[in-house]
Amino acid sequence: MDMYRFRSVIVLGLLLASTSACTESEDSSVEGMYEIASHTRNDSSCDGDGSAVEGEPGYLELVEGEVFGVPVLMWHDCDSEESCGDGRLDRSFVYEEGEWLAEVSYANPGADGSTCDLEVISGSLERTSDGLRIEFRTQTGVVDAPCEVDTAELHAGELPCTSVEVFVATAL
Repeated sequence: MDMYRFRSVIVLGLLLASTSACTESEDSSVEGMYEIASHTRNDSSCDGDGSAVEGEPGYLELVEGEVFGVPVLMWHDCDSEESCGDGRLDRSFVYEEGEWLAEVSYANPGADGSTCDLEVISGSLERTSDGLRIEFRTQTGVVDAPCEVDTAELHAGELPCTSVEVFVATAL
C-alpha cells in the first residue's frame, strides 16, 4: 500500500470549496489565466529543462484560496480560455515565507520490508516579466529504513534529483 503525504493539498473538498480568500499580500497574487508558452521535461536528470512536451493543455488557471488560514493556490489545466473553470484540480501550492511552493511525498515499502522506495516532488513558482515560470523537481531513491508517512520528507536531502518539469506561462 502506498503511503503518501500532500503538504500542498490538505483536503481536496476544502480546497474546491474555498476559492474566494486572498493571500496576506497583494504582491503575492498570481491568480488569473495564463497561456503556456513552453512546457519541457527532462526525465533523465535535473540538468537543463529537457525536451518539449507536446499534446498537453495550452492554458492554465490559477485560483487563490485559503484552508485553515493557510493561503493556497489551485492550478487548473485548460484546453482553451473558455474551458477553464471546470472545477478540476490538477496541482496546488501553499504560500510559505513569501513563496508559492508545492511538495508531494511518497514512501513505498520494498519487497522484503527492510527498504523504502521514496519519491519527493517539489514545485516552485516565480514571476517573470510577462507571466510565470513553474518548476517541478523529482527526487527518488531507496533507503534502508522502515517506510513511514514521514520517511520521504526525512530523507529528501539525501535523494538525487532525477527529473525536472518546467512550465513558462504568459499572463492573459
